Amino acid sequence: MDEATRTASVWAAINSYAVDRRRFLQVAGITGAAATLAACSPGGGTTPNPTSTGGGSGSNPEIPGPPWEGGIRGGRGIVLWEDPTLTYDPPLAYGQGDYYGLQNVFRGLTFYGPEAEPQLDVAESVDLSEDGLTYTFKLREGVNFHNGRAVTAEDFKWTFERSTSAEIGSWVQGFLGSVEGHAEFVEGSADEITGIVAEDERTLVLKLTQPDVTILGVLGIPPFYVLPKEEVERLGDKWPENPVGCGPFKLKSWDAGASTIVFERNEDYIWAEELPYFDEVEYRWNVGADIAYLQVAKNEADATYAVPASAIPRIKQNAEQAERFKEWSSFTLTYFELDISKPPFDDIRVRKAVNHAFNKEKLVPLGIVPDGHFYPEGLLGYNESAPVYEYDPDKARALLEEAGATDISFTLPVFGEDTTTAQLLQQDLKDVGITVDIKTLSVNPYDIGMELPNQYRMWAMGWGMGLPDPSELFSSLIRTGAPSNFKQYSNEKIDELGKAAVSEADRDKRGEMYAEIERLLLEDAPYLFVGVDSAPTFISEQLQNFYYEPILRTYWDRYWKTGA
Repeated sequence: MDEATRTASVWAAINSYAVDRRRFLQVAGITGAAATLAACSPGGGTTPNPTSTGGGSGSNPEIPGPPWEGGIRGGRGIVLWEDPTLTYDPPLAYGQGDYYGLQNVFRGLTFYGPEAEPQLDVAESVDLSEDGLTYTFKLREGVNFHNGRAVTAEDFKWTFERSTSAEIGSWVQGFLGSVEGHAEFVEGSADEITGIVAEDERTLVLKLTQPDVTILGVLGIPPFYVLPKEEVERLGDKWPENPVGCGPFKLKSWDAGASTIVFERNEDYIWAEELPYFDEVEYRWNVGADIAYLQVAKNEADATYAVPASAIPRIKQNAEQAERFKEWSSFTLTYFELDISKPPFDDIRVRKAVNHAFNKEKLVPLGIVPDGHFYPEGLLGYNESAPVYEYDPDKARALLEEAGATDISFTLPVFGEDTTTAQLLQQDLKDVGITVDIKTLSVNPYDIGMELPNQYRMWAMGWGMGLPDPSELFSSLIRTGAPSNFKQYSNEKIDELGKAAVSEADRDKRGEMYAEIERLLLEDAPYLFVGVDSAPTFISEQLQNFYYEPILRTYWDRYWKTGA
């Protein structure tokens, strides 16, 4: 098999797990753009706009990602986030404002294109061996960190091992589980992942123990973006506020007191002749949704990803503002975890009862799509006809009576100040004879982690998918011993299916495997299944080429403003 054929086989395998983008385009109200997106070149370029000034000229079609050409260079973009804190350490960034900003500062071997397909980024080529067990990446020349040093294959090896390490404890710890030596490294019996080999400064090799069609997608998400070891070690605890990457923007200032970060154009960026357009991008965090909406409405800021539910009807009635507002489908799951190891939820009848007791349709005004699935629609393996729990309080009462569970009470923790969903659940459970006390906590559930079942019987959870593949949910949440499987759920059949699915290059067969995993999960009911969040965005009149997709979300290197 020659190099061209091998490379083609890599992309064919990746296409076997690409998500269906049509629904996202439909929900966003931009179905007319579907043909344009599908027709983009592999580098994301489209036909340049002959009337535009500055920016892309069509001279570099290799640039990965969504459409970027035709922009106007200059000016500053201002972005508002609700997050109370931010961290710019890629494997430890869990919030909206940090995780979805990382790609603007850091970059990796691959990047995501307009159809959510991995495209080459820092890697200029990849070769796959005939047995599907060895990936060989060749790095581009001229890729430098913000400190001026060239990016090398050894930097990627160090980064991958750091992101995978038990010391970091990231949610992506299991994502390279098919690489030789991964298990030994994680358990601490080896000081390196032997299957990650830096053959020379520009050649990185991954040796697998089994074929894994998710690899190129995994390497395109932020926790695997390359880091400079010397800067991470030099800065120590200050590293998360002093990021150094090789992306389109570099840090200019970080003011924790004012909750403001300013990034400036990286003049040494590999695609600097074309991107980014903005001279600077300013992130303001700890901004409430109401204030963010008003500032963007007045064009005092350029984008917010938090829009108060109370403002949405007003926006839709205002023709000018409605043009700037979108509600996008997301890959952000909403659900409640149940401690299935102890009463009352060790009884499957009680677990099914709470699923039937909750009228999830009440959540629609809160921006939740309550379809009762665990998978988001559009994900490989999603089966619309899978048996979900319909609202049926009579059936819930009958199940509780059958289980002899007539006097259930527990405390439900709420992470944050918004108790609306918890209060709606509290009312519905009271209606079937279950007493719930609500307790607000200032931490997030991942701060408590495996201690949750020692303190509570049920707790609210959310999970924003970083990889557009169900293997993420299996690896991080569902499988026995998964790092965020706090309820300690275990199903041997699910474990077998999940392990086999990553090696299956046939899309239909993979889909069947993942559909069976969700069916088994729904049957076991270790969760109170809710649905997914919708993702509202609101932008200024001047912001152009605004693009959203549920994996990386923000593309500030290819947005621009009129009048810049």
